Amino acid sequence: MFVAAALFAQSPVDVELQFSNAFVSEDLQHISYSLKNCSPKILPAFTSVLFVGYKKFISSQDASHCQFYPSCSVYATDAIEKYGFVIGVFTALDRLSRCNTFGEKNYPKYKNTGLYYDPVADN
Repeated sequence: MFVAAALFAQSPVDVELQFSNAFVSEDLQHISYSLKNCSPKILPAFTSVLFVGYKKFISSQDASHCQFYPSCSVYATDAIEKYGFVIGVFTALDRLSRCNTFGEKNYPKYKNTGLYYDPVADN
């Protein structure tokens, strides 16, 4: 049995579900499916929107600011683009754990802002 269905027809990325290996056991019909032709850019784009939203609506209302250049939200977006979703998210979480007043700062200062310089390219 092979059935293909197009999802997100209004989206610029067409996602096709492929249902395969359908078989009937005594009691249950098991269907395994996998995403086919799903763009690997969907998750990074989605998380970029989340980080930009965080930066615009939540972080901008906070009295404190990021101690690093580039900011943690930009760093997270860059890390996900460079390393992929899973490793990028863990890299971003590592950076967020270091962005506090109590953390040890062994980073050079960025000349224009005086913030600690820690780009994704250095990691």
